[in-house]
Amino acid sequence: MPFQAWETWFCFYHKASQVENGRLQAELRKMPSLYPLCPPETDRYMKRIDTDVHTNPLSATEGVVSADHKLHARNVHEEIRAAFKTVRLGADRLHVFAGVGTPTITDFSVQPTKTPGGEAVYRLEGVPACEDGDGTVSIASATFGSALNLIANVYEYRVKHDEICEDANVLEKVRQLII
Repeated sequence: MPFQAWETWFCFYHKASQVENGRLQAELRKMPSLYPLCPPETDRYMKRIDTDVHTNPLSATEGVVSADHKLHARNVHEEIRAAFKTVRLGADRLHVFAGVGTPTITDFSVQPTKTPGGEAVYRLEGVPACEDGDGTVSIASATFGSALNLIANVYEYRVKHDEICEDANVLEKVRQLII
C-alpha cells in the first residue's frame, strides 16, 4: 500500500507540475515586455561613411525613415521617458529579465544609397561593433540606458534572446516572484 500511495502521489504531483508549468508559460506570454526596437534618436549608433558622422535613422537629417514613422517613434520614446517620471512602482513590482553573454550588434557603418526602384536605404559597410547582450537586445537597451537599474530589479541570465522565456532559471525566478 505505501508504494501505491507514493505512485499515486508521484503521478498526481508530476501531472500537476506539468499543468502548473503550462499555466506559468501561458501567463508569461501575456506579461508586458518592452524594449526599443530602434533606439531613440539621441543614441547615435550609425556612422555614415559619406560624412564620417554618427547618427540615428530617426534623426531629422536622415531621409531613409519616413517622417510619419519618425514621429511615431519619437512619441513612443517620449512615452517611455515620461513613464520613468510618472509611474511609481517599487522595485518589488518592476522586474527586467535580460540576456547577457552573447555579442549583440550595437554600432554600424553605413552608406546611404537608393534601391533600383528609388527607395532610400542604408548599405552596411564593414564589420558592426558589438556589446554584451542576448544576441538581439544589448544589456544597455534592455535597461533603457541603465535607467531601469535605478528603479527596477534587473536580472541578467546567460541566455539568448529567443530562449529567455523558456530558460529554467528565468522560469524559476518568475515562479519565486509570483508565489
